[in-house]
Amino acid sequence: MDKFKKNTRTFFDKIAEGIRLEKRKPEDEASKLELAKVDNFLSLPQKSSIIELGCGIGRFVMYFLKRGYQVTGVDISRKSLNFLNQRSQKEGLNKNLKLVLNDFQKPVFEKKFNAGLCISTFHLLASKEEERIKILLNLYKSLKPDGMLLIIEPNPLNIFFYPFYFFHPKTQWNIEKHFLKSNEKNLRRIFRRLGLKDIKVDYFGFLPNRLINVFPFVNKINYNLNKMPLVKKFSAFIFIRGVKQ
Repeated sequence: MDKFKKNTRTFFDKIAEGIRLEKRKPEDEASKLELAKVDNFLSLPQKSSIIELGCGIGRFVMYFLKRGYQVTGVDISRKSLNFLNQRSQKEGLNKNLKLVLNDFQKPVFEKKFNAGLCISTFHLLASKEEERIKILLNLYKSLKPDGMLLIIEPNPLNIFFYPFYFFHPKTQWNIEKHFLKSNEKNLRRIFRRLGLKDIKVDYFGFLPNRLINVFPFVNKINYNLNKMPLVKKFSAFIFIRGVKQ
């Protein structure tokens, strides 16, 4: 494992350990909106099989487990997976969950899943784009024919990410900086290179989504901005999905 991945693993191990020591809080309004947006964008049939690469402590894994999906979570942080395993057992949801400690440099599954997710993680997979694409190809290979691949990435055109990544105590610029390559044009190019069809792009947020918990009207502002053809290009997150041929 190279230095970048070691640093990333160590960083997320520390995050998981910190969260483990905190008192669990219910999902806030901002989180509910984000989770619902992902669910609606995917629109998967019930009981579909999902794999999430870079699942972390399982925010999206737990959401889909509660909705009856079969979920496989993959991550390089053992402490994150341990936390997710304990939480799923505590909530009685571990029956439909499989956890895998792996960096996906080599194919792990073949033609097994209805959907593959990589949520705010693609830019963290490796320090070089070709390595990131190689890992994404292995996620692609894990999909059944007509399976769906979804990537969600922070938008480098959104100005609010820069102070966040530079100054927030739970981020590190040397790890996050590769999100600068996650613009819509490049993500579309990568999806076409993988051979995905029916590629669709959407946007989410503009002002920091967490503000909704304090100022509910921010949700309406973001919603309206996401509908404006030019302004939406500067939204907080880019959603892109495609179908395996």
